[in-house]
Amino acid sequence: MNRQTTGLVLCALLLTTFGHELVNRHQAARSAKQGHAPLDYKREHYHTRDLNSEECYSVCESTGNGGSSNLTVIVNTTSSLVAVANVTAKVALVVDVKANLVVVLASSGVLIGVNLETKNALYVPAGSSNATWNGSVSLEDYLGNLTNGLEGLRKVVSEGAKHFNVSNVPEEVSAQVHLILIALSSGEEGNQKEAVAVLVKISVALKGALSVSLKVLRSGSVVVGLTLRAVVNITVGLAKLIGQIKGGVAVLVSARVTIDLNILLGAENAAAVFVSIVAQLAKAGVKLAEALSDIFKSFESLFARLVELGGNSSKGLNGLIKVMVALVNTLNEGNDPETLIHALIEYYGHGGRQEIGQQWNAAIKAILDLVQEYHLEEVAKGLVEVLHKIQENKWTVNHVNLSAAIAILIATKENSVPLDNIVKIVNLLGRRSLILVLITVLIRLLTIPGGIRVLISLAPNIKITIDLNVANALRLLLRGVVVPIARQNVLRILLSLPIIGALLRHIQKSLALRLEELIKHPECGKVIKELLELLNEARKNGGGGTSIGGSASGSGNTSIGGSASGSGDSNGDGSGDGHVSGGAGGNGHGDSSGGGHGGSGGNGKGDESGSGSNSKESNESGSASGESGGHPHHSDEHGDKSKESKEKTHSRHKGRHQGHARHNKAGKNHKGKKHEHAKHLNEHKQ
Repeated sequence: MNRQTTGLVLCALLLTTFGHELVNRHQAARSAKQGHAPLDYKREHYHTRDLNSEECYSVCESTGNGGSSNLTVIVNTTSSLVAVANVTAKVALVVDVKANLVVVLASSGVLIGVNLETKNALYVPAGSSNATWNGSVSLEDYLGNLTNGLEGLRKVVSEGAKHFNVSNVPEEVSAQVHLILIALSSGEEGNQKEAVAVLVKISVALKGALSVSLKVLRSGSVVVGLTLRAVVNITVGLAKLIGQIKGGVAVLVSARVTIDLNILLGAENAAAVFVSIVAQLAKAGVKLAEALSDIFKSFESLFARLVELGGNSSKGLNGLIKVMVALVNTLNEGNDPETLIHALIEYYGHGGRQEIGQQWNAAIKAILDLVQEYHLEEVAKGLVEVLHKIQENKWTVNHVNLSAAIAILIATKENSVPLDNIVKIVNLLGRRSLILVLITVLIRLLTIPGGIRVLISLAPNIKITIDLNVANALRLLLRGVVVPIARQNVLRILLSLPIIGALLRHIQKSLALRLEELIKHPECGKVIKELLELLNEARKNGGGGTSIGGSASGSGNTSIGGSASGSGDSNGDGSGDGHVSGGAGGNGHGDSSGGGHGGSGGNGKGDESGSGSNSKESNESGSASGESGGHPHHSDEHGDKSKESKEKTHSRHKGRHQGHARHNKAGKNHKGKKHEHAKHLNEHKQ
């Protein structure tokens, strides 16, 4: 999995209620105790999904309630229209499956429509057309009156509308779409400038799934505690399930099978939805042994469909199923190991596991009962064998005891540390490289906004000494490291850093193998390479000099490649001028050398080469703090400079290097400025 994909996964993770549970862990635990009882698979009784379910994505900056809202899903099979609406905010997204069109509406009269094929679009401002929805009638009635669907509506409003293409979106339109996506809790709002592109992406996925599943859905509406993304994912999952049925949707249409929205979107978990769908197929006279043979042939084939049918959710039973599929695929080398690590982090990021063991056992039993009731033993032979082993706690895959993994995953000890459980599960697989994959993913969390909050949820006992909202914590933590990070020094450097060092020591306690041995092992070469690339990229772009978690200090403070972020760190990619305490030529502290001086709190003194040492250990950077209590170390050196900056300041650096060497010998020349700089940083901490 490349870094861009990982970033998208982690950003999505942070946009879920997971992000809020990280800082409200105990509150989430109390709320989880009020969750639903395990579903009775023998009754057609389904709970509406809880508003605070996993799928409630958050946009903290824009909504007072964390982005959570009940959404109404409306299906009109006659006109081929499907809408997802926030009735409270009076906004909606509507897809016309036949016409290949999508519109977003607001009761103010705003309408933005996009042709999903040509990408041509139109914008109707508020109050400029009587044909747009104004909230005087319900959205369901309004859509019911569109006899010619969205194509007819497009023709009516086209004359007075503003026309554009999605490749060149007016700022006003982007702002309107962005607000509507936030109200629908899409989980993919992203940058306002990208709002229309996001709308198209979501709509294409929804329209593609509906082109299959709409043929078996019943008209009607349902209120659910889901997000737009969850609705889309579940719809896509249904379409994939139908695609796995031999004969496809035609078999269901000919048998007049219809699926109730309340069951599809309101069931407690994907296993309940699947059992209900199979029961309907049987009732309609579909030959199940033939139609479902591909689905029932193995654990992987069935449970992968359940992951999709659950909307790729990471909470509760759906999340457990997702982790188990990832475990099996990793053992069979069917997916990137990072997929497993992300699944574990997401699963442990959500509460509501108090009854997960009962729900898991009930789901396994329900599937076995289904096989027996409809005489599917022959086609489901391999699946049944695995399910019986699960019931007997004897399930192994490639000599790995997955029953032991299940026991860890369904354990409900309140004081357990999620990171410890993740390490235990990864250890079970017996692959050294997976521990390093875990470490790489944890470190990568420090490169995205809110990543520190995820780490707090996974290891609450880790001391955090920097601003939780810092945009790129890794860049700040590495800003004093002035030498290239290589395989032979990476562990020593990481152990010297705040947060990361504590995480590694925590992981080491749970391992039978020392981290030093892991780093050297040939099996870990590829992962080490990725880790080094991540660290050196952050180090190269780090720039140094701004205070951690506070506004930059000193005169001449200019951000690197752009304005400084709200938390005070500089987020640009290049080198800039005038960092902390002014300094000559914009290179940080005026009296800094390539290595930076040691600073306070047990830091080693730097020399000309950038190396430093203290009484405990020698660090790769003069500003690395070693074992000095976990406080962030502070470098007076800017860090790497651009090629142009290096050429311009070479002579100045040469003089300062010589001067700094003399300072190291004297031992006192920096004392005044070091004291002043440390005092300033302490003021920021307070």
